[in-house]
Amino acid sequence: LTPEMEKSIFSMNLDQQSIFWSLMAVSDPKTMSKVKPPSKTPESIADLFWLSLQISQNTNTPSIPDNLNQILSSRKSVAKSFKTKSSINKIVAQATFPSEKASVDKYGKFLEDLIYRSKLIKTKFQKESPDLADATKKVVLEESAEFERKVAQSIRNSPSPAGLTAEESTSYKAELDKAALDFDRQAEEYDKALGDLKARMWVQEQEAASERVPAVSDSNWFWEGDEFEKLKGSYKEYGSFYTLLKLETSRSSKLLTDLDYARRRAGVLLMIRNDDFMRGLIRRELVALGATGLLDKWKEMK
Repeated sequence: LTPEMEKSIFSMNLDQQSIFWSLMAVSDPKTMSKVKPPSKTPESIADLFWLSLQISQNTNTPSIPDNLNQILSSRKSVAKSFKTKSSINKIVAQATFPSEKASVDKYGKFLEDLIYRSKLIKTKFQKESPDLADATKKVVLEESAEFERKVAQSIRNSPSPAGLTAEESTSYKAELDKAALDFDRQAEEYDKALGDLKARMWVQEQEAASERVPAVSDSNWFWEGDEFEKLKGSYKEYGSFYTLLKLETSRSSKLLTDLDYARRRAGVLLMIRNDDFMRGLIRRELVALGATGLLDKWKEMK
């Protein structure tokens, strides 16, 4: 687009601009993302420039180039980058549990190290947890809970000092059981956090599954009659922008029903680009256009 063309487009009324930029966003998003809009660009048009960035960068949280920063500065991504590694795994992996045959002194030194690691894990988890990816946090919680249970069992298995009477030995074991309970409770805390995390991950998976649609080629779309041949011919001869514009014109002239428009537009979008991101965009458009019956048929495809 030349500067003269851009100036002419931005001088159109809002409806005309909306149609033009909505078509550009899907037909030529990279070109559109290089345009510098006026500072007083309406929010609805800014939405379309945001869409062009999403499509061109293939992400819902695209980076914003300098030319669009003025109208999109409020949309700068605040998406958090979660960590996939934790120092806790190493703390657990390097722990050594004592043998029941170890001497009292040696056994005690092992326990001192395990108790230190338990406290370290708790401190590290409180610090790292907000920044960990869910899958990583899940593994950390599983390993930490198991570690605490093993520490508790090691405490209960501690050998009694030599020379204790039967009564003293019983009392000593009771104290060990009491000390081990703290680690059992810590394991339960990790278990609860793990259960909450798994429940949240399950909900997220279900939500993602409800939005997922099968892969489908443009030729296998839900065309009627000779729609595919005509639109494919137009697409090859005139390009995607003109083909989509003709659909808009036919819709506004009442030559197409809303369902026909939704079906044909979706098919042309598949011709433009057929990947998970574009199929997700088409799914959202079908919902917005009220073509949920068509969307249900699509979801049922194998």
